[in-house]
Amino acid sequence: MNLRNKFTYIALSAALFCGQMVITGCDNEKELPPYIDATETELVLEDNGLTADGSAATFQLGANDGWKVAYAPEWVHINYESGDRGRITIHVTADENFTGEERKGVIEFQLNGGKPEQVGVTQKMKAIEMAISTVSIPLSKEGADIFGASPSFTVETNYTWSMVVPEGCDWISADAKSGEPGLTTVKLNISPNTTNSPRKADIVILAGKTEYPIAVRQQGTYTPDGMTAGHVYFTEVFDWAHQIALQFPDKCQDQVGSINGKNGKTLPIYGGGNEQIREIFGSTLIDLNPTGSCLYVADGYIKMGKSSNQTGVCIKNPLDIPEGQMADIELSFSIAKNGTDKVTVSVEIEGDGAMAQGENSILSLPLEPIDNSDKTINWQWKNESVIIKGVTADTRIMIRSTQFGLNSGYYRWFLDNIKVTRIQTSN
Repeated sequence: MNLRNKFTYIALSAALFCGQMVITGCDNEKELPPYIDATETELVLEDNGLTADGSAATFQLGANDGWKVAYAPEWVHINYESGDRGRITIHVTADENFTGEERKGVIEFQLNGGKPEQVGVTQKMKAIEMAISTVSIPLSKEGADIFGASPSFTVETNYTWSMVVPEGCDWISADAKSGEPGLTTVKLNISPNTTNSPRKADIVILAGKTEYPIAVRQQGTYTPDGMTAGHVYFTEVFDWAHQIALQFPDKCQDQVGSINGKNGKTLPIYGGGNEQIREIFGSTLIDLNPTGSCLYVADGYIKMGKSSNQTGVCIKNPLDIPEGQMADIELSFSIAKNGTDKVTVSVEIEGDGAMAQGENSILSLPLEPIDNSDKTINWQWKNESVIIKGVTADTRIMIRSTQFGLNSGYYRWFLDNIKVTRIQTSN
């Protein structure tokens, strides 16, 4: 073989060898198993459908054949629904989560060859912002609210909401039983209550998975009880407080009855060793703010209020009015203020009944004690009374500072001679 032929032979052999390698390599690739892989297995989205940094969740998806999204939750959005062989960046976002709870789902990618790959998605719930104008709606037997008008309330929220009325409460209807995010006024229509029993329903405002109850309470239709005008249902003149003052003259004094209130020693009913005093007080009255520890015993009456704490009292036991019956009553009592404190006194009721004249049917107008600005004389008492119509054994009667609930200021006052008397009553 000459030199030229030798080189030709070598070149042809090399070409054949290389061609064989190429053919063999292609056959091996076709024999590789189906391959699809995601660089992330779990994505976490905020309630707004994005990641914590405000962007879409991303990952790389690689495959050696065509692929498609076989399944994804309806609230999840993906930038590619299918793709070809190779590697691609997937972006995932979601709708805002107004379900009221965290939600989870799975995105499933499927290779043409049938091999699946799954990526989990967890989305946080959107925090519920809810403001309802009231949690309690007291109604007259005619169906009016405390102002004598058709009852209504407002719902302000960032969620879609609905109202649920309990079964059997067809005496309640509303002009709106659902609403979109924002502020909605709901007007109720209440049928008159012609029964001898009060009726109640706890309607619910539902947002996401959270329930917000509103207590609807309607008075019944009652007949007057058998007592005559002048009958006394309740009296508390605090004789026991005077007896305590006789035992402890240096600790329990008549502050109102002294010049400029200088005899200012009073006994706190929550003080150590005063359990017996607290028991006597609690036999007829309830402290409206026991945690405030701002109720004291003076010589023949009680004192209420201290810095940033106010209170009042509630008649403890139901009035002796038979079931299904009612009475119109006069609530009378004596009040005085501590010096020139800017305190006024209000009467409030819960349950049946209505103020004859008041800010509304359950709250009296503020009662102004005498201003003790003259420092050369004793502090002064003032006798007050309010008329409450349609009182029953279910009526709770409270006497409190108008400023009850404020967390600052001095609103100190004195209370004596509580009496509940029947007046002329008719349906």
